[in-house]
Amino acid sequence: MKPRITLRGRQLLESGFRRLHQPARVDPSAPPLMADLAPLLALKKGQAVQPRQVTVRRAASPLGLSEAALIRLLQEHGIGRPSTYADTVQSLLNREYVVREGGLLHSTERGRKVCAFLVATFPQLFSLSFTARMEARLDEVAAGKASYTELVASFWGELTKSVSTEER
Repeated sequence: MKPRITLRGRQLLESGFRRLHQPARVDPSAPPLMADLAPLLALKKGQAVQPRQVTVRRAASPLGLSEAALIRLLQEHGIGRPSTYADTVQSLLNREYVVREGGLLHSTERGRKVCAFLVATFPQLFSLSFTARMEARLDEVAAGKASYTELVASFWGELTKSVSTEER
């Protein structure tokens, strides 16, 4: 995987109130906030640069999601229905896969371990695409366009194939 490098900067167009007030710097030895940006502004997309310093940081674990943000993610991936979202969140809480703190849902160690195990053991069954496909097929059954028994037989076949592969 190619490393992603980002470079960000700002340019003050109008000094406004800053003519009278410069915000205090946390580190007094740091350069002023509006340091000379000419080298940064002169860069062109795709231009090769020689870094002065390389710092590797591990991304912090997610701080949590509000229930609304979780539901939005489920909707974006075609998972669940409005009538099932509250039950889904409640199941995650009841099974102690997440906890609610400060209005946000945070995954627990148990939740992370269960998720890691299921995704590692049954990757094809615990994927967003599989779940979205299954939701669409269940909608077809509900609309009378597909057979429930055929859907269950198809799923059972995938499940037994996954379990038998894992047992080897």
